[in-house]
Amino acid sequence: DKLFPRYVTAVFVYDKAEKKLYALRQDRDMSIGFTNDLDGGGTFSPMYVACDKMYEIVDAIAFMERAEASGSAGMKQVAAQLTENSNPVIVEVTLK
Repeated sequence: DKLFPRYVTAVFVYDKAEKKLYALRQDRDMSIGFTNDLDGGGTFSPMYVACDKMYEIVDAIAFMERAEASGSAGMKQVAAQLTENSNPVIVEVTLK
């Protein structure tokens, strides 16, 4: 059924400083993650966290599609250098 998918994914982030658990939002394109409010880029969904950095690995084709749909000049610049045979893109975000 399209209204109620068989499986639902939820991603949560725990803020140790505030001692609160947050659910990440689901974007219009069904991506789950942090909304990029800096430059209008795609949703960031962390896969790995180390110290003050979060990382996401994105297939090159998926990254190009996200960049095309986004308002981020930076994403578009990276995507312009990719082809369908490119390695995945590692997106790094520094926490503040």
